[in-house]
Amino acid sequence: MRFATGAYVPGEVKLTVNSEKVSTSFYSRSAEWTYSDSLVQVYSTRYYDLLIVNIGFQRQANFLIINVLLPILMMAVMNILVFVIPPESGERISYAITALLAVAVYLTIVGENLPKSSSPMPIFCFYLTTVVALNVSMCFLTVVNLRIYHKDVGNIPPTWCRRLVQIIHCSRSRYRRSSTNQAISRSSSDTLDSIAELQKVHEDTHNVKVSWKDVSYVVDVVLVVFYVLVSVIVNVCFILILQSSQPHENDYTFWF
Repeated sequence: MRFATGAYVPGEVKLTVNSEKVSTSFYSRSAEWTYSDSLVQVYSTRYYDLLIVNIGFQRQANFLIINVLLPILMMAVMNILVFVIPPESGERISYAITALLAVAVYLTIVGENLPKSSSPMPIFCFYLTTVVALNVSMCFLTVVNLRIYHKDVGNIPPTWCRRLVQIIHCSRSRYRRSSTNQAISRSSSDTLDSIAELQKVHEDTHNVKVSWKDVSYVVDVVLVVFYVLVSVIVNVCFILILQSSQPHENDYTFWF
C-alpha cells in the first residue's frame, strides 16, 4: 500500500513512521493465510512524501498437500506401473493414455485455483508442468518399448543391447548360483545334484540367446528404476522448495 501527499508540498505535510513494522494489535488469524513479515518505509521527494506499507502473507500448505499434492503423487505412482503390465496383454497404451488424461483433468481443476500471475510465477505451476512432462514421457517410452517388443524375431539386436541383457542375466545367474551354494552347504546329501544344477546355470549364462523381447524386458526394468528415482527427486525437491519459501526483506523494498 502506498500513501502520498500529492496535494501538499513536503513543507505542509510531513509523513513519518513510528516503527518499521506494522502493528498487529488488531490482526485476526486466517485459516488460509499466515502473517509473515512487514516493512514500512517513507521516501521524501521534491514534490511529495511517499509512505509505503508492505505486508507479507504466506499460504498455509496443509490444504494443498492433502488435497492436491498427495493425489498427484498417487497418480504418478500408478503411471509408473505401466512398465509392469505384460506387453502381451495389449493394455499398456490404453492404461498410459488413461493415466495421462486423469492427471490432465485433475491438473485442470487445480490450475483454476492458482494465481493467474507470471511475475512471479507460482512455484506450484512448475511442479504441475513437471508432472505432466513425466507422464507424457512415460506414454512416449511405452510406445517405443512396445515397438521394440514386437520387432521381427529374425532381426538380431545390436551388440550393446545383447551385452546389456547378458549383464542383467548374469546378475540373476549369480544370485541363483549363490542360492545353489547355500543349498550345497546346508545339504551334504544333495551335493552332486547341486553341483550339476550349478554347472547347468553356468552353461545357460554363456549360451543365452538375446531377442528383442529380452531387450524390451530390460528396458522395462531400467525405466521403472529411472522413473521411481526421478519422481522421488522431483517431489522431494518441490516439497522442500514449497515449505522453505519465505518472504525476503528485499521483496518489500520499493524502487523508483
